[in-house]
Amino acid sequence: MYQWHRSRYLFHRSLIGLLLAIGICAITGLAIWRAQGMHLLSVQTGSMIPVFQPGDALVVSHVSAQDLQIGQVVSYHSSANPQVVLSHRIVHIDKNQHVLVTKGDNTNQADAPIRLTQIIGRDRIVVPHVGTIFDYLHSKLGLLGLVYIPAVSAVIVEVRRLAKNLQRSSYYLRRHSRGAMLKV
Repeated sequence: MYQWHRSRYLFHRSLIGLLLAIGICAITGLAIWRAQGMHLLSVQTGSMIPVFQPGDALVVSHVSAQDLQIGQVVSYHSSANPQVVLSHRIVHIDKNQHVLVTKGDNTNQADAPIRLTQIIGRDRIVVPHVGTIFDYLHSKLGLLGLVYIPAVSAVIVEVRRLAKNLQRSSYYLRRHSRGAMLKV
């Protein structure tokens, strides 16, 4: 029975370690991407179907205003709400006035003109379905399931292990101290 509990304990510790290592690698990788001017965005609407779908992820890299060309797909902050990021195709560029016009491939009319300073970058890679995972991670349920519950579980496991080790060392000291009552 002892071997079964020990192997189960080792399995759980290894699993927690593996998940922590994956999380640390993912966060480090995203931080490096961010430092290089890359962004990872989640597609929320169908305005660019068939190029990308809701639930896809976009890898966006910085692009200078001089390198922008008609036909490229760019991501930019909305004029109406700077918290919203749109990814549409460039249909017109006016470099004299520093504005451009975009349009979703699946929409009937062009967007309002945007300033070149609103551009986040050019869309480089589409990763199907990965945006759904990021949406889940940003939700309350994802935060609870992937951060809070594992963290509380790890604390409980470590507190139980610590309590068990303290009981063992206390018992050992009382038994082997030749009458002296040492308690740790």
